[in-house]
Amino acid sequence: MTLIIIVLVLTALIFQIRINHSEASATTITSTNDVSVFSDSSCNVPLTSISWGAITLNTSITQNFFLKNNGNSAYAIAEPSITNLVCKDKNGNVLSTDFSQYFNLTIDRSGAAILSNETLSAVLTLYVSKNLSPNVHSFSFNIVLNSNQLVSPADLNRDGAVNFDDIKCFEQGYVQYQQSGLCNQTYDLNHDGKINFRDLEIFIAYYLIATNSTT
Repeated sequence: MTLIIIVLVLTALIFQIRINHSEASATTITSTNDVSVFSDSSCNVPLTSISWGAITLNTSITQNFFLKNNGNSAYAIAEPSITNLVCKDKNGNVLSTDFSQYFNLTIDRSGAAILSNETLSAVLTLYVSKNLSPNVHSFSFNIVLNSNQLVSPADLNRDGAVNFDDIKCFEQGYVQYQQSGLCNQTYDLNHDGKINFRDLEIFIAYYLIATNSTT
């Protein structure tokens, strides 16, 4: 498994907690390996910073962007993690308490495959709990977006092999969507927000390629 890491260095300023409001400054983004970050769907404008704007505690704020796979391998997008969280009081002193439990960051593309030369739209969602200590006046952290190299987009259970277990996974995802409308992006292989016969065709094509290459 190859781990693709995109680090987004984020800084934010929290105003008085009693007014339940915060303001985020511009954030710096760096990327490594095969996956790049862009602000436009044509991938002409690299996304080098994020401004979260005004943050209200106990609510979510989102940032739209695009990921492009510049390599020859396919990757599965994983949930991001927050690292190097630093919280300071109003005097600029670093607080020793671990406040990480009050910050939550997710990506809407978790589990989705990004193929060679493919571009995906993605959304990061940042949530800061209302229970964050009123002593916290500012904070900064890094975001790590993780991707694992796929044997094949048909490797739906991400175990490094393409076999009958992946057929069962697709069947479960397909049935779940047809019954409840819940679209698990792992099985939405053409990324159209649906799991239907077109995804089955794509899965079969990748499945045959992967299994024939091992025989």
